[in-house]
Amino acid sequence: MNEVIRGSGNTTKKNKPGQVEWRVLVVDNLAMRMVSACCKMHEIAAEGITLVEDLHKHREPLPTLDGIYLVTPTKKSVDALMRDFDIPSRPMYRNVHVFFTEGYISEL
Repeated sequence: MNEVIRGSGNTTKKNKPGQVEWRVLVVDNLAMRMVSACCKMHEIAAEGITLVEDLHKHREPLPTLDGIYLVTPTKKSVDALMRDFDIPSRPMYRNVHVFFTEGYISEL
């Protein structure tokens, strides 16, 4: 989790000391269970995550925030992730960081 949340820091500008660059964490069902098992919401917020959203539900674009995707490498989740980029003129997030819950890609 450290690599996912801390390793996906701000890539567009340097923050001043003590300034938080807010980001969105997008997860599927398994990733949400993993996050819930190892982190409390206040710990995630302290690392600059302002919102945790479900990959498979409708989400509004937040083009001023970075998006961190933590998803299971399944066809369903990868297809949902790719749909977020179907319309290049309507970016979901300012920058995107993609992490998979495991190295093995199943069902693809």
